[in-house]
Amino acid sequence: MTINEIIDKETEALEKLNSVLEVEREALINDKSEELTKLIEDKKSLFKDISSIEKERISLYNGKVASDFVLDGIVKKDKVDKLQCLVDEIRRKQETNMALTKQSINYIRIILNTMGGSEANVTYSNDGKVGENSTSIFTTKA
Repeated sequence: MTINEIIDKETEALEKLNSVLEVEREALINDKSEELTKLIEDKKSLFKDISSIEKERISLYNGKVASDFVLDGIVKKDKVDKLQCLVDEIRRKQETNMALTKQSINYIRIILNTMGGSEANVTYSNDGKVGENSTSIFTTKA
């Protein structure tokens, strides 16, 4: 396989990853958690494909990098620039999605802490009533 074919394959895989990251961002923003599992699997598959393409490039071309091929006149600079822009865009989208995920997790923690009340463990007696020392937002005073 030529280096141009490898770059084309890698560009195609990165464009797919870029699209998946955009869909993932929308799913995170719109709270569509049911879509996230499939998107994560899609990302794993694409990361595997990209890794495989990179391993092939390294084995066929002794670890040469894009700038080496441009200097040798084998690959056009605009092709490499497009690939680099795509990688940068993917990196930004991945960082944004990670921030959205962390924000969602923090929101869930706040809700759980609010509902949980104090740090005391909730225990139940044999008759199904909450133990005397346990409190939560749902605890009622007698």
